Amino acid sequence: MKAEVVCSCDTCGDGIALPLDGTPAETTCGCCGDGVRLGFPDALGRRTRCAICGCPALYVQRDFNRAVGIGIVVVGAVLAPFTHYVSLGVATLADLALYQLLPRITVCYACEAIHRGVPVHSEHGAFDHHIEDRFKVEKSKRQMAIQNWRRARSSR
Repeated sequence: MKAEVVCSCDTCGDGIALPLDGTPAETTCGCCGDGVRLGFPDALGRRTRCAICGCPALYVQRDFNRAVGIGIVVVGAVLAPFTHYVSLGVATLADLALYQLLPRITVCYACEAIHRGVPVHSEHGAFDHHIEDRFKVEKSKRQMAIQNWRRARSSR
C-alpha cells in the first residue's frame, strides 16, 4: 500500500489525496480549484503530527468501512429468526475477521485527515471522545464555512 494522506478541502469539503513520499506536495482541489499543500512531512516515515495541519493529536483505527460493518450485522439480525440465531454468530465472526485483517490508519482529530500506508506511531491510541471534544468548535466552524461556500456557489 502506498503512503498517502486523504483530507478534505477547507473551502468546499471535497476529498483530496496527496502522496506521502517524503517530499512536500501540492495539489489543487478538483471541485473549487483551491490549493492544498502537504505541510508537515515526517522524515522518519512515522506520523507524529498530521501531514496537513501539523496537529499532534492523532488516533489509530482500522481502515474499515463502517457501513459495511453495520450491513453485515443487519443482515445477520434479519436472518436470525430463520437460522435459529446462528447468523448472528456468523455475522459477528465475519465482522471480527474483517476487522483483524484490515490495516490500521492514523486520523487527525483537528482536520480529520486520514494517513494510510505509514507505520503507526506508538504514542497514538484509539479514538478518545474527551480529546475530540477539544476540536468540536473548530470542526463546526469548518463545516459552516463549507456549507456557506456551497450555498453561495449554488445561488450563482
